[in-house]
Amino acid sequence: FKALVHFCLCFGGLLGAVGWGIALRALGGLERALQKAGPTQSNELMVLRQGLDSLFETTALLSVEALSDVLDAMGQGVRAAADSDEGTLTLSRLVELCTFNLGRLLVIWDRVFRIITSVCMSDEHRDLRGPAAASLCRILAQALRRGALAMAEHPEAAQEELLRHMEALLRAPHEDVRARICEGLLQVLQASGQELHPAAWGTMLHLVATAAQVELQRAGLRFSVLKAPDASQITGKGTAEAGVEGALPQMVQVPPSDSREATSAVLPTVFQLLELLVHDFM
Repeated sequence: FKALVHFCLCFGGLLGAVGWGIALRALGGLERALQKAGPTQSNELMVLRQGLDSLFETTALLSVEALSDVLDAMGQGVRAAADSDEGTLTLSRLVELCTFNLGRLLVIWDRVFRIITSVCMSDEHRDLRGPAAASLCRILAQALRRGALAMAEHPEAAQEELLRHMEALLRAPHEDVRARICEGLLQVLQASGQELHPAAWGTMLHLVATAAQVELQRAGLRFSVLKAPDASQITGKGTAEAGVEGALPQMVQVPPSDSREATSAVLPTVFQLLELLVHDFM
């Protein structure tokens, strides 16, 4: 294992997706063994753990092509995971990899999103859907922190691009996925709402409206935004510029023509999102 870690550290840029797939499967076995060993470990095991951790940190030194190979291998690993523990471990390492590569996250975001959606939209990975959605939200939260995208070529556009992808998961057929995404958006607003640029605010408002529409319809109600606010006028500091007060979103909940009963466990989080937007940012 020590030789494998050293080889990946030295020649990771040459392994390709197949080579990384083989290496990650072996290293996953090492990581599970280290977890079973507990907090009290020999010096040799501690060295292996440090080497394993540094392996993902040094992905920041790989070319975009090599980094894409690592992601392709991780995606295959998640989809082929023998159990939820193995899949969750790979997802955790995916979050680490993205955290160490925030400066070029936008370049690899499509690949990262495909990995997550391949799990979240699947009926086969029931135990991994929630952790996969939560992992995506953790990556998003890290990326939207103050200064996190400073190295990106266009930070403002990067924020909007990262957020825009979330709409697909807000419409996912599985409630556990939609719940995790709404919880993630709530956490992003609570922690980094003031860091969002106008373009990102426009997308965030659209995402919250989408979540409300989807969940209210599932609960047997119709939803519409009669008048949406101008995102460029939202300060993100709990105050709005002159004229915004009259442009706050208005929601209409209309009972459907039939009397079917339906519920949505996601609605409480959606209402929290709406309340936070209105009271804290407008």
